[in-house]
Amino acid sequence: MRQRQQLFLSINRIFLLLYAPLSVALGVYYLFTGNLIHAMLSVCTVLWLVLPHVIHHTLHLKPGQLLLFFYYVFILFGYSGGIVLSFSQKIPLYDELIYLTGGFLLCIFAAVFFCCFMKQRPKKQNMKFSNLFCFCFAMAVSTVWKLLQITAMLLVLKISPGAYDVVCDLTSCLIGAAVYCCLTALYLYRDIHTYPLYAIEDFSALNIESTVKILKK
Repeated sequence: MRQRQQLFLSINRIFLLLYAPLSVALGVYYLFTGNLIHAMLSVCTVLWLVLPHVIHHTLHLKPGQLLLFFYYVFILFGYSGGIVLSFSQKIPLYDELIYLTGGFLLCIFAAVFFCCFMKQRPKKQNMKFSNLFCFCFAMAVSTVWKLLQITAMLLVLKISPGAYDVVCDLTSCLIGAAVYCCLTALYLYRDIHTYPLYAIEDFSALNIESTVKILKK
């Protein structure tokens, strides 16, 4: 785990050193071209990058670097690509791709919450119930987010999204959550370990005390 932490710590540092200045530079570019909304959105990228560190400092949590890596990649494609650069309007099925990766990432975070709530590290005995919790969490969050998007479109843009687009987005999130459940099933039945599960285990190992007691003679 220590080697994995060090590897992704280096990757995350390089990511931040490149991503944050480029986001500010893109915001300055949008400002000079008169696109104030996208300039503000681009600069706000820095807030999304700082958010995990604020949470860790507030809740006194030790950061799991692999978990942070998955979060940064989602912010890159979901926020900067989908909203700031408007790829969701320019590239077909890009919005569905965001929801698919979002459902997958939400399941990972839900598994972390589950471990923290249960105050124990991941166990195969609890994996089925954990998967059910993660799947429901991902669908609930994505549905609420979609409702907020629809409300904003109706109130601000005065347009109504198509029912087909809404169904496609939520279905994509469902598929992303199902992919996570399949990966955990591979670990449960075939003992095949994947990086998303390492992200959960690393975070749990850093923040949840082990219940195993070593008997001393």
